[in-house]
Amino acid sequence: MNRAADRENGHALHLAWDHTTNHLGWSLLYEDLGRDFRADSGFVPQTGVRHTLASASYALYPSGFIRSVRPSVGFEDVREPGGPVVSQAATVGIAVDGGVQASAVWHPRERQRANDGRLFELAYGTASARFLLGRRLPYLLVTARYGDELDLLGARVGTGSSVALSANVSAADRLHAELTGERRRLDVEDGGQGLHLFTATVARAKLIYTFTARAFTRLVAEWEDLDERDAGGGRSRELRGSLLYGYRINWQSIVYVGYDNGVSRVGGVDRGRRHELFLKVAYTFRPR
Repeated sequence: MNRAADRENGHALHLAWDHTTNHLGWSLLYEDLGRDFRADSGFVPQTGVRHTLASASYALYPSGFIRSVRPSVGFEDVREPGGPVVSQAATVGIAVDGGVQASAVWHPRERQRANDGRLFELAYGTASARFLLGRRLPYLLVTARYGDELDLLGARVGTGSSVALSANVSAADRLHAELTGERRRLDVEDGGQGLHLFTATVARAKLIYTFTARAFTRLVAEWEDLDERDAGGGRSRELRGSLLYGYRINWQSIVYVGYDNGVSRVGGVDRGRRHELFLKVAYTFRPR
């Protein structure tokens, strides 16, 4: 039996303009993403919306430890074409460049739409600090968020917090590691009483060892932990890992051989195990 393949047609428009001088900088962005638009890479978080973004900043250059200070303002609007607002925010921020690259952004009155269609107002702040520590530890990045956060499914505003850490490590000349970790927590009110909705923890480690200019191996391990027991749910954990060997034939052709596995547990009981072997060949033909 033959079956016709499903087809989806969609449009996407992306316009961006950036202008920077020694002191003043500004940027404009406009996106129109059709509801049926799909990207080959998959890195499109939301379709069927029109996204407008504008920002402006002014740089100051004090002497000494701090090389530059750049206060900024911004405005962002996301809405369905001819329809309701999805999110809308005005921001005030500051970035400092010196021995440490740090920034902070305040969202005094951000509007977000929940799953039931209602708009909620949020106030929260974000901050980040990037440390450049040397050859073996090229950088260490710490980001944090605290303030109002929307429970999309429950259509209510709670207090959310998150801390994330990422680092690049060069333990040896041929060994490179990327380490990331994040922990999020959300507390809401239920019946006039405080309720801990969830705590989520994610950790990821990627190690790359280069044998030669053509050959390398990559090991990736990921850990996820979601705890919803205080809200009447359960606790789920998942561990995933993959090992890959790559050999570069030429500058555009490469062969991958790898192994991937994963284990998930819900309430202390194994819910699934996955094992996979794969081979991928990408070869570029060049006409003579």
